Amino acid sequence: MAKHSNNRGWRRGLGVVAAVLLFVALLGLSAGDTAAQSVEGPGADFMGGGPLAEVGRQFSLNARQGPGVQYPVVTVLGGGTQVEMLYRWGSGLWVAVEIPDGRIGWVNATYLNADFATGALPEWTADPVTLLAQGAQLSPNAPPPQPSQLGSGPRAFVAAAFRLNMRQGPGVLFPVVQVLDGGQELEMVYRWREGLWVAVRLPDGKMGWVNATYLNANFPTGNLPEWVWDPVQVK
Repeated sequence: MAKHSNNRGWRRGLGVVAAVLLFVALLGLSAGDTAAQSVEGPGADFMGGGPLAEVGRQFSLNARQGPGVQYPVVTVLGGGTQVEMLYRWGSGLWVAVEIPDGRIGWVNATYLNADFATGALPEWTADPVTLLAQGAQLSPNAPPPQPSQLGSGPRAFVAAAFRLNMRQGPGVLFPVVQVLDGGQELEMVYRWREGLWVAVRLPDGKMGWVNATYLNANFPTGNLPEWVWDPVQVK
């Protein structure tokens, strides 16, 4: 009798253990389902669910009112900012994007990382500035965007790996006016002598001299007009 009683107790113990394990497993499945439902897919905060892109992490990218550097800046997007691509302008070098706060602007697609060809976006053929009205309005407390004061001279960008001193004159003996971050866009205006130092203009209109070694540009600095007067008076 004792032997049969022990067998029954052993079986009851196994049954209890199995029930507990099943209950725990069901809890795990339920929790996993809840977690999966609570995670939103990429781009869930964006308006249209279009293809996503990311600003290159080594850049700060100007989002403008229209497809070109002549248009005022709406906002500056930091490296790594995720955007939704909406439309292309012409061939797709400039694309209209929506940023996470709901605003829309035009950016140079060269500085975006995306798995979607910009040439495959629908083309916007109307007045490009009117597109911005489809996005959320600027916060009433936000400062108004400042128009870019870059002229028509050749563009350059500070090499991404550096922070570059902009000085009052063409040499390290001149005081530093401002420190430029990697990726900063600027306009090359003049060269000093052979072109190692160039006078540049920033989007806010400020000018100074930088060592051209640390610029990325498709225009030879030796082809810039030479500044032969007092370099501190450059304008």
